[in-house]
Amino acid sequence: MLLPLHSIAPARRILLYPREDGPAAFPSTSEAAAWLVERGVGVAVPTHVHEQRDNPWLELPDEVVPVDLEALPADFDLAVALGGDGTLLRASRWVADLDVPVLGINLGDLGFLSAYGREQIVEALADALAGRLSWEPRQRMQVEVLRRGERFGQADSDPKRSPRRRTSTCMRWRGSQLSRPASASARASTICSRP
Repeated sequence: MLLPLHSIAPARRILLYPREDGPAAFPSTSEAAAWLVERGVGVAVPTHVHEQRDNPWLELPDEVVPVDLEALPADFDLAVALGGDGTLLRASRWVADLDVPVLGINLGDLGFLSAYGREQIVEALADALAGRLSWEPRQRMQVEVLRRGERFGQADSDPKRSPRRRTSTCMRWRGSQLSRPASASARASTICSRP
């Protein structure tokens, strides 16, 4: 079943969300911020990124403002995730309650979920400003990790946890077990659907 596509109005206020290991995404974040500010777009970055603007790889225009991810304002038109699939999933988690669409720009090698690649940053942003983007609804899944009936873990896509930490898990859907780890050292991975 195909899900309906929804148009996105031309973006005038954008949250740039670079990958969490920082410096690898800083040149692309700098490029995106400068391009947007030159066109009069309001740009924000997470506070922890803004605090690193003395890093030589991160050149943010003075107009870029910091934003607390724990208290995001609801006036963003778009969030732009600069990184890989994990970055896109973390960004979408932060803005989920605000109904803000997330545009993925893949900075890595694979990037199943991102619509654009590193060399298409300007094209992606131009499409966002011109209202040439559309979004489709995605379902979210809440995952609990249980040990002897006690909850002890959270989903890997939780932005408040380290992206490097992984847990062994089994999956349940409406009370039915879907999978078991292959061994005590099995690792959970993000489940993505891609046609």
